[in-house]
Amino acid sequence: MDPISTLIVSSAVGGAAGSFIKEISSNGVKWLVELVTAQSPEMQAAAKMNMENFVMRLAQRVENLEKDIPADRSQIFKNALNHPSSALLIKAAIVDSATTDNEDKHELLAELIAQRLTANADDMIALAGTAACSVVNSLTSRQIKILAVLSTIQSVRPLQKANIANSAEAKNYTNSWWKKNIEPLIADSGFSQATALDYEHLAAMGCVRISIGSNNLAKLVSSGLIEPEINFESEFKGQHWYDTLEAQWNGLGHSTATSIGQLIGILHRDAKLKIKTQINW
Repeated sequence: MDPISTLIVSSAVGGAAGSFIKEISSNGVKWLVELVTAQSPEMQAAAKMNMENFVMRLAQRVENLEKDIPADRSQIFKNALNHPSSALLIKAAIVDSATTDNEDKHELLAELIAQRLTANADDMIALAGTAACSVVNSLTSRQIKILAVLSTIQSVRPLQKANIANSAEAKNYTNSWWKKNIEPLIADSGFSQATALDYEHLAAMGCVRISIGSNNLAKLVSSGLIEPEINFESEFKGQHWYDTLEAQWNGLGHSTATSIGQLIGILHRDAKLKIKTQINW
């Protein structure tokens, strides 16, 4: 193993999760800075600041995870913490963090590591998370936002459908749910400026599949929320969230998020909405 991987593994074995990441911060950042930057003092200073910001965010996230993890999953956490793949994943994330001060990307990388530490090495979420870590830095903030919107539309629904027979009440409930779950993701102008190239790039990075046929927006947003199900067929026209999605439907409607794209999208969505989505893969 290279020096930083050895440090991660030996520190993980020797102490608590949050502590070993803090040890990386004090002992490993200098080595990593020299690895990923030229000798320019300005470049090294920027890389060091980016790394330290990320490592401290990661330490706090893992420390909280260690405190909150259920007793029946504690062994999975310990096994993941001591697995060589975790060391390599953490190293890759720290190296990637040096190249950007983008808070959204730092948050995503930290959360992807947290997801890995709560899964077995061959679980889908661990495999998709490792792949996702390798592409986060190759995406723009707008493309990450597209994945969050796409994953919400296609995959995220309440754990239980609401039982509403009255059509007007059902429409109000559905409209309210989408305003709460989509509007924070499309609030800035960046999303509405997405282009065909954004979707082509997401496909090239393995985050989406693009098909010839298009999904029906009205049918999608009407599904999975209420029982019995009602198709509102564009009755939401005039609502900001619906009109914004409809304007982007030429890209969104032809796209399906892959496991990598879903994971990135859901984790970014959770960060923006300050919630925790249960991912059952």
